[in-house]
Amino acid sequence: MPDGRSVASLDRGALADALGHPVATLDEVVARWPDRIWNIELKDAAAADATVEVLSEATLAGVLVTSFLHDVAHRVGDAAGVPFGYLVGHRPLDFVGLARRSVEEGARAVVLHGEHLDPRVVSTAGEAGLAIWVYGLLTPPEFAWAVELGVVAIIADDVAAALAAARSNENGRAPG
Repeated sequence: MPDGRSVASLDRGALADALGHPVATLDEVVARWPDRIWNIELKDAAAADATVEVLSEATLAGVLVTSFLHDVAHRVGDAAGVPFGYLVGHRPLDFVGLARRSVEEGARAVVLHGEHLDPRVVSTAGEAGLAIWVYGLLTPPEFAWAVELGVVAIIADDVAAALAAARSNENGRAPG
């Protein structure tokens, strides 16, 4: 929060007051749009149990539980019976090792910032059986480049531009 409070420290009412508008719960959002592909990013381990409860009861077209807290993503994915992936905010020196460990632990994807995306990372992930999802891309040429590389999903604020890039790609891969 701009005032220094963490979102996790606020109840729903206090968060709505701080933001100046109502705040939907996860169960409300996934019930409204069950046909979407969801990246459920856990920012705090305290949200794990409630997330498992919602995802265990939801019928969704697609979901990937992710977190920088890899053990939390793993635990929630396993408990809810949904795929999980690991958010990685840096470019690991040993991406091959990270990919192998991720697959051994049951992860389906690694989510990288666009600054760390390159053809070797995408091919290494694919050879290991992992999908690459990417965030932090801002422009249509960046979206198109990611699609050309074989990224499975683009997490973006400008969904229309990301979808346009996917549709114009001859491989026909669509971002999630």
